[in-house]
Amino acid sequence: MTEPAKPPPARKPAPAPAPEVTPPAPAPEVTPPAPAPEVTPPAPAPEVTPPAPAPEVTPPAPAPEAPPPAPAPAPVNPEPKPAHKGSCSAAAPGGALLSLLVVGGLLVRGPRRRRGAARAR
Repeated sequence: MTEPAKPPPARKPAPAPAPEVTPPAPAPEVTPPAPAPEVTPPAPAPEVTPPAPAPEVTPPAPAPEAPPPAPAPAPVNPEPKPAHKGSCSAAAPGGALLSLLVVGGLLVRGPRRRRGAARAR
């Protein structure tokens, strides 16, 4: 048998012409920065004048000395009070009420107990 015919060798394509290289554009011209504006120093503060001294105050003249008042005579009590018998709170007005409040408070609240001591036992 005969061999099939070989296709003709493919032609190599011709190399494409090199693209035209354009030179890079020149860089834009850089302008130097503007000089900073001149700073003027702040104006000096106005001079402060100290306040005027207060006028001197003269102390008032001392009042003329008055003689000390004569001691008042002690009132004479013809009937001496009898010594009271009982509690001290009974002598003061409202003292009995105060003692009732104190005793009443103890009765309502009862004696104070230490909670920790009861648990420790």
